[in-house]
Amino acid sequence: MIQAIWSGGVNLNDMFFWYVIVWGTLLNLVTSVLFYVAVIYEWSAVWLVPLYFLPLPYNILVTVGVWRSAGLSTGSPVFAEVAKYSTVLYMIFLSMS
Repeated sequence: MIQAIWSGGVNLNDMFFWYVIVWGTLLNLVTSVLFYVAVIYEWSAVWLVPLYFLPLPYNILVTVGVWRSAGLSTGSPVFAEVAKYSTVLYMIFLSMS
C-alpha cells in the first residue's frame, strides 16, 4: 500500500479525501493530544521530540502521493491542482500544530 501511495497509484479522490482529510487529520490530532499530555506531565525531551515528529513521515508520504496522483489523474484538472496545493498547505499546518 505504501508503494501505491508513494507512486501515485491510488485514485486522487481517495488519496485526498481519505488519506489526507480523514486519516491525516485523525493521526495528527491523536499525536498532538499525546504530545500536549506529555508536556503537561513534563516528560523528558527524549520522548517529546520523537512524539512531536511522529506523524511527519505519514504527512510527507501522503503529500507526495497526492502530488503524483494529481499528475496521473484523468479527472478535473482544477480539482487536481486544488488537491495538490491544499494538501501541501494542510500538511504544513498539521505538522506545525
